[in-house]
Amino acid sequence: MAKKLADECKVPLYTFNNWRSGLVKVPELAKDKIEEVINTKIFDR
Repeated sequence: MAKKLADECKVPLYTFNNWRSGLVKVPELAKDKIEEVINTKIFDR
């Protein structure tokens, strides 16, 4: 699933892993794409 989300967000897997581990913030556009792919609202905005 991580590889699919990274591909959909058009970022390298290491960038997605940095988001997942909390090292860097997830950009707003990526949040939208992640929620679109998994079909679930997970981010509070």
